[in-house]
Amino acid sequence: MPSSLAEHPLSLAWLRQFDARSIHTARLLLQSLKLVSLQEFETAIARQVQAIVDSTEGRIAIFAIDKDPGGEARLPSSADRLGHCLTNLERLLPHRIRANPSVASMRAEKVRHVVLVDDLLGSGGRLRRFWKAWASKSLKSWLSSRFCHLWVVGYAAHNSGLRAGMKRITYLKEDHVLAHVRLHPDAAYWPGRVEELCEEYAQRTAKARAASGVGGVMCPIVFQHGCPNSCPAILWADGKTWRALFPNRAIDPQLFPCFDAPDDSGRNPELLWNAGQYRLALSLINDLAASKKSRTHLDLIAVLGLVSKGVRADNLDKFLLLPGETIQRLLAQARELGLLSANSTITDFGRDIVERSKGAFMTPQNDL
Repeated sequence: MPSSLAEHPLSLAWLRQFDARSIHTARLLLQSLKLVSLQEFETAIARQVQAIVDSTEGRIAIFAIDKDPGGEARLPSSADRLGHCLTNLERLLPHRIRANPSVASMRAEKVRHVVLVDDLLGSGGRLRRFWKAWASKSLKSWLSSRFCHLWVVGYAAHNSGLRAGMKRITYLKEDHVLAHVRLHPDAAYWPGRVEELCEEYAQRTAKARAASGVGGVMCPIVFQHGCPNSCPAILWADGKTWRALFPNRAIDPQLFPCFDAPDDSGRNPELLWNAGQYRLALSLINDLAASKKSRTHLDLIAVLGLVSKGVRADNLDKFLLLPGETIQRLLAQARELGLLSANSTITDFGRDIVERSKGAFMTPQNDL
């Protein structure tokens, strides 16, 4: 069974840096994170690129967004890992995709689509800096004449960073940005007390100005290949009296088993608890510990619990760090089962299921 990040020995050592009044909130921070494995990350990127292949015609040039497009940095970055992923896609689709081609090669092959790929579009700063240093006059000319079209692909994209990127790169349109998960500035990914904790304890790090992450993004996603600097600084920035859990954004190999869970259903109890669904949250904790329910079942119960507390169906992605199509599939399943009405409000049957699920914590024999 995958290890829980909050219970890992390295995490427990990190938690001991907090005083008694704050340690529970710090644990909530860890439980609110979505951990993305290497497999999940590369699969998500491949699916987004495949969607472009399926919806377009002509040759596609694909590039990893690199913080150092000139290649002068001493250490490899996440762009290097992405580069291997993109090379694999070229090998799978050699008649459509060219990974990292030269301008001359793009001109010779009459490239019709240029795709820039990153793991996370957070504040948008890396995208803007990459574009300024990398985009050639020829490429801009092709985009201006609409002979060529620009796309951006990422595992996750924050709406504020996306808007900042589109403001700088006028050739980029929102419908040409594909992300497995969309992040929203007004989302409820964190309890309010977690944000206060990040601000307080960031003063002990060397990056106090990044208390809420670079750009104030408060990113709730950590990749197995590295922690984004848009996550709270207390997770990744050391200080004279502070030792980060992911020092300098690195992931200790001892934590790799924590990334093995196939999705973020482990966040659902915390979401339900914050929404006031206390017994339902405890029930899900019980089910997760016993592995009694499928992930789909646990996600479906989370959707019902949130909707029953007044969360609108079109706002669920501000709570659940799941792809939009997954949330729509859960909603469709709930409507098909009669748990939600046609307009996605909870039905009497749906409320009954929620109540029965709450009862399962007290009486496990009432298992659905």
